[in-house]
Amino acid sequence: MLDLLTPQDRGDLLRAGTPRTYEPGDVLMHEGDRTAFAMILRTGHTIVSVSTAQGNRLVLALRGPGDLLGELAALDGEARSATVTALVPVEAVVVPVEQFRRLLLTRPAAAQVVLRTLGTRLRDSDAARRELVAATLLQRVAKILGQLADRAGRPTPEGVLIDLPLPQHELAGLAGATREGTAKALAVLRAGGAVQTRPRQTFVTDRALLDAVAGL
Repeated sequence: MLDLLTPQDRGDLLRAGTPRTYEPGDVLMHEGDRTAFAMILRTGHTIVSVSTAQGNRLVLALRGPGDLLGELAALDGEARSATVTALVPVEAVVVPVEQFRRLLLTRPAAAQVVLRTLGTRLRDSDAARRELVAATLLQRVAKILGQLADRAGRPTPEGVLIDLPLPQHELAGLAGATREGTAKALAVLRAGGAVQTRPRQTFVTDRALLDAVAGL
C-alpha cells in the first residue's frame, strides 16, 4: 500500500505516526480490541489470524513491508476483526486514528489507495473461499509457497529460501487445511523435487514445477 501513495502523502502519513518495534511473537493488534490506531509495516512480516468456535487460531493472511494494518477498525470505529502477530522482528509506524482519518479526508488520492487496498483484500478473501472448494489441497499449498517465495524469498545455492520461520500449522492455516494434510502435501512436493524442507525452512527448488502443480 505504501508504495502506491504519492511521496508527499507517504511522508505525511509516516510523520503522523510513532515508530515502534516488535519481537517475534509480539501481538500488534488483538481481535476484539477497540484500540484507536492504524499501522504501517516498515520491515518484517506478521500473521493475521482469527479465533474459531473451537478455540483454535485460523490464519487469514501474511502481511509484510509497506502493508497497512488496522485500517478497517480505524475507519468504522468497530472492534478489531483479527489478531496481528509478529512472525519476525518488525518495525512499524503507529498512526492515531484522528490523524489517519484527517489525512484521508484531506488527501483524496490517499483515500483512494486505502479503498483500493480494502477492495483488493476483499477480492483476495473471495478468491480464497472459492479455492477451498475448487482447488485441491496440494494445489493450494503449492500456490501459497509460491506466494511466500515472492514475498520473502531469498536466493541460495539450494533454491529460493522462504525466509520466514513459518510453523507448519500456520502454513496449514493459510491453506485452509489441517497440519496433517499440509504435511502430506509438502511430502508430495518434496518427492517431486519442487521444494526441500528443513525445520522451519522451506526452499523452492523448482519454481516452474511448483507453479504447474498450483495450476498457474
